[in-house]
Amino acid sequence: MLLGERPIMEKTQRVQINRYFTTCKMSTPRYSLNYQLVIDLSALVATMRFMTKSLLKMGAIALCMASSTYGLAQNWIKTGASQAAIGANAAGFVACSLNDTIYASAPGNNVYNNFVYSTDKGVSWSTSHSILETDYGRIGQLVAVNDRVYAAVKLPSNDYLYYYSIDNGTNWVMDTVGLPHYYGMPTAQKDAFRLKQMGSNHILAFNGLGITGAYIKQIGDPAWHEIFPVTGKSHQDFTWMGNTWFTIKVSGLNDPEKLMKSTDNGASWSALNFTGLPAGFTPTFLESNHTDKLYMTGGIAGKEANAIYYSTDGGNTWANTNASAVYTDTNATAMDLFAIEDYVVAKYTYMSGDSVPRYLISSTNTPNFSFGDPSGFTPTNPAMYQWISGPLHFFNAGDALLAVHLDGIYSSKPGFTGGPVSLTDISAASFKFYPNPIRDHLIIENSQPFKWRIISLAGQEMINGYSDGLQDHADLSLLHKGVYLLVINDNQACKIIKD
Repeated sequence: MLLGERPIMEKTQRVQINRYFTTCKMSTPRYSLNYQLVIDLSALVATMRFMTKSLLKMGAIALCMASSTYGLAQNWIKTGASQAAIGANAAGFVACSLNDTIYASAPGNNVYNNFVYSTDKGVSWSTSHSILETDYGRIGQLVAVNDRVYAAVKLPSNDYLYYYSIDNGTNWVMDTVGLPHYYGMPTAQKDAFRLKQMGSNHILAFNGLGITGAYIKQIGDPAWHEIFPVTGKSHQDFTWMGNTWFTIKVSGLNDPEKLMKSTDNGASWSALNFTGLPAGFTPTFLESNHTDKLYMTGGIAGKEANAIYYSTDGGNTWANTNASAVYTDTNATAMDLFAIEDYVVAKYTYMSGDSVPRYLISSTNTPNFSFGDPSGFTPTNPAMYQWISGPLHFFNAGDALLAVHLDGIYSSKPGFTGGPVSLTDISAASFKFYPNPIRDHLIIENSQPFKWRIISLAGQEMINGYSDGLQDHADLSLLHKGVYLLVINDNQACKIIKD
């Protein structure tokens, strides 16, 4: 046969080619379909065109179905914090918020304590500046409480200094009186503490090492004071709900003081029940929405570390959520919690192969978790998953949910209000409160456990609380004189006067 000459086929061969049977299997991330096609050779081109269009449609359907695995669409948007801080993508951010103002810091440009802030929930940012005259320390944590922002500055010697600012970072005041000094170092240099807001008027310092206790300071006091003696037991975490403070300790599995509460600003503590928690449960993180719910992560040695329990009665009884059923990887560990209103977000460790953050989110009164949507986050090389497992941190500024991620601060609007309730259709009050006018403390009485808020006539929430009993004492000593509204359970309100 000459080159280019077409072969002559037998009739049976032509029939086999013109009419043949084949099986095609097409898979998507959510489902697979099997087609048995009998096609004519003369219609092959048209058939392939049809299949191409079908595959494109199936791909779109698969994409929609894959997206539906996320219970809420967070639609993360990167803010301009990185550019404001160092003029480029910035790793190692720390951040916090006070109402709608965000405070942030990141190292870069040979400066370790660059500081920026935003007064509009991350839309625009201030010019960057260092909080110290001599740049020899890195800001390891920022915490805002009352009218100020605190900065924990880590020194090259691995000990710390603590400062606060009441003018958005223009001026800083060292605040270490009463804190123990780092071993063998000058008394101005202090041990490594984790700072945490406790209510609207206190800040707490603790390190979880069980060797230096925990220290509290009311805003305006001249010094910190110890609220737990050195016992060798590590205080794993603290949180607050109204005027009640809570702590969990890493101690023996059956230690009756594993979970404790205080109703007198940490002066005395009492043990809470473990009702609803499984035998051998070890808590890791504790959080509250600061009105009516407590959340606790933890697990049982050798079984799981990704369970999330919640309590609606001030920590007396606990119920498991669906978190461990959603996040079935038993090697995963819950690393952080953030809660506001009915929303709760749980950050988990990155696993091998991850390129985006792992977290769960719930927005219902009875927690019902689903995977958080990472859309918008800058992905990273999966080989770097261990390096990026630490930075993800959630907080809010008003109705914005913020996340510190690999290369900056991201924002979304999942649906919470983050501010005072609307007073539309609020009924007349059926609760009791006194005195009125108020000098320092307001006593509130109700027929059942309740949450309360003090809001200004302009609609700004000033202070809130929760009582798991029938009475609560609200400390209003730092409020300016004027007229406010006392709101109970978001459906009753009365006018009060601060004298």
